[in-house]
Amino acid sequence: MDIQDRDTGEMNREQEPLVTDRISFWQQFANALTKAGSYIDMVRLRTGKSVKYFISLMVLVAVMTAVIPTVAAIVTFGGFKNLFLNKIPEFHMENGELKAEKMFDIDISGVHFYVDTGAEFVDNSVFDDDSVYIAIGSRTMRGVYKMSGVVTDFYRMSLSEILPDGFDNQALAAQIPAIYLALFINFVLVILQNGIKYSLLALIYMIMTVPICKRTGLMLSKYQIFMLCIYAQTLGILLVNTNAALGYLLPSFIFSMIGIFATFRYISAACFPYLRNQSED
Repeated sequence: MDIQDRDTGEMNREQEPLVTDRISFWQQFANALTKAGSYIDMVRLRTGKSVKYFISLMVLVAVMTAVIPTVAAIVTFGGFKNLFLNKIPEFHMENGELKAEKMFDIDISGVHFYVDTGAEFVDNSVFDDDSVYIAIGSRTMRGVYKMSGVVTDFYRMSLSEILPDGFDNQALAAQIPAIYLALFINFVLVILQNGIKYSLLALIYMIMTVPICKRTGLMLSKYQIFMLCIYAQTLGILLVNTNAALGYLLPSFIFSMIGIFATFRYISAACFPYLRNQSED
């Protein structure tokens, strides 16, 4: 009787899933990076768990790419108040025209704030780096994105429409709460942007994964296969965004290619044991 009970207990332990609903985000994160064999169990977690993983991963990415570089920049120049009152040249608006003592260019979290009031608007020739620029001349502010040598305006407006006469360094310093609010909104937008981007990529990976899952005999829903592709993307997401957070130490396409290759490998590793069992049967 004791032997039978022991054997039954061992069988039950063997049948226990690798993960349960008690699994934390960090355990899922570690499994996504190191245990592709656990994917099938993780995609069968209740929906709230998998949704929480995806949202938490997007928040982590936004912290890496938006929060940490921004905080580092703020600390470097001693806070916005010190920046506006002591670091940047004195400026003021007069008769709808911005006047500054001299030009300046400050990079905050990958965005260049470039001010040169020597002309009505800033010319394309000054944009050296592939980056985003808020370029301010004496009468016009431009939002510019430069990539691979191509300069694209995403907005252009007259300074007289947004800055009143008399606006100066002190008035700018008074806007610090609004600036922090804008940074928070940007943080939320980065989360949403990444969520959409990696969801679309997961849908693309599903084109390959759905037929594989059908061959395995696994009864996985489309949502579960979608989450399998999200888990498989984790390493690629981490590599690409770490490179971005560090200022693109290597060209982004290199890490993108590594991420794509790694994702396919994770998907294959998750499904291969089940394909092998089907072929043996």
